[in-house]
Parts: sequence; structure tokens; C-alpha cells
Amino acid sequence: GETGMNVIGLDPGSTESSFVELDEEGDPATRLSAPNQAIREQLRIIQLFDPGRQIVLAVEWMRPRGMPTAQEEIDTCVELGRMIEAWGGAYEKVSRLQAKMHVCGRANATDANVRRGLIDLYGGDDRAIGGKRCQRCKGTAVVTRLNTPCPVCGSTSSPGWRVPPGPLAGIVGDEWSALAIAATARVRLAKAAGVAVTVSCG
Repeated sequence: GETGMNVIGLDPGSTESSFVELDEEGDPATRLSAPNQAIREQLRIIQLFDPGRQIVLAVEWMRPRGMPTAQEEIDTCVELGRMIEAWGGAYEKVSRLQAKMHVCGRANATDANVRRGLIDLYGGDDRAIGGKRCQRCKGTAVVTRLNTPCPVCGSTSSPGWRVPPGPLAGIVGDEWSALAIAATARVRLAKAAGVAVTVSCG
């Protein structure tokens, strides 16, 4: 279901960060992994050039753990603050634990578990990732030297594909964490607004 808003999930790092923006249907619309300066500039651009859309920034928020903190974590907190300031709009705090519980239902879920859980949430490998080319024409959508439309995929809405690329095709690395943050925040915001949400699954 639609929420009426886009949600940007941000996985911050000490030098590089990743974000994934979900559209109103819950599908990834844009994604970016880049040095923090580029992330800050992109967040400013989104706010400046598209002020009419309702967009919420959801950030991975570090929680106190009663343990010594590494310098990289401190630097990440500083960089996150700079990105929130560059954004200048509404934002939601989502901890890694909250994202794990939303996607996997387990506090001890690994990054691999979270990735698998997100793929399942979006309908499984074929619907979420897809990208399987037609075996008859090898993805060209034509056969023979006369360029005859492929009899298998030529009349489909996605010629050349046995299974067209899904909404999660191309997501890599820390973008999976950013997607989990965005998906968690989207459901939380929808519940607060009394809206039932799902993902479109293509």
C-alpha cells in the first residue's frame, strides 16, 4: 500500500556511506554509495530541487552498549550529524537491532540474514532480483539473421528476459543495510499514521 511519502534509508560510515530511497509503493527508486561529501551534497539536492514531495530521512542510529568505542564509530557519529544537518528536514532514528527485528525477527541476524530477509520480503529471488535472460534468444529478443522476434519472449512486456530485473536488482554492499533501515522506518511511520503497508513485489 502507498504511504504518501518517500523514505530514504541511510547507512552512515566514517568516510563513505550508502542510501536507498523508497518510493510511495515501497520500491527502491534511487540508491547511492559514495564518499560522505557526495552523500551530503545529494541530500541537499533532494531537498532543494524536489520540495513538494514528502520525504523522510531514516538514519541508522548507534545505541549505547556499555563497551569501549572505536575511533571509527566516533567519526561515523560526527559524519552522521553532518549529513542530518545537510538534509535539514525530518528524520527518523532506526537502530541496527530494530532493522534486524523488522526484517528477520531475530536480534542475532547477520548481514547475510538481513539480505535474504529483504529478498524474501520483496517476493523472493525471481521477483526481487530477477535479471534472468531468455534462454532461446540469449537476451537479444530476436532470433535468426532476419531479426525475427523471439517466439519465447518477443511478445512479452520485457522482451529478452525470462525473468526481468526486479526492484532490488543492482543493490550491493551497505545499500542492503540502508534498504533495511528504510523498510523499517517506512512501516513504523505508516503504523503511526494508521496506514497498512506492503511492498509491491513487482
